Amino acid sequence: MQEAGYLASVYPQVYVDFGLAIPFLSVSGMREAIRQLLELTPTTKLMYASDAHSIPELYYLGAKWGRQLLKEVLEQAVIDSDITVAEAEAIAMGILRENALSLYQSVH
Repeated sequence: MQEAGYLASVYPQVYVDFGLAIPFLSVSGMREAIRQLLELTPTTKLMYASDAHSIPELYYLGAKWGRQLLKEVLEQAVIDSDITVAEAEAIAMGILRENALSLYQSVH
């Protein structure tokens, strides 16, 4: 996660999604992966994804845990005074939707 975040911070064409973490790691592992990505990755270059496939329950769990754990990590950042509530909301919207829309619309 740290290397991916670093690469995204250094190279303008590199973006990161955390699909390999959700839902295949433990809950603690998923939380830690998101936390590490938020440490180094510009939040405008970070996107939610789930590599769920084949089993319908994986889609559900990926969506549930992805949102829940992102919320928990951002709430802790607010508690720690690293970001404001408004910044946390903007970061969440970016990761969950806006960053992907911006990236894929710019490709066309």
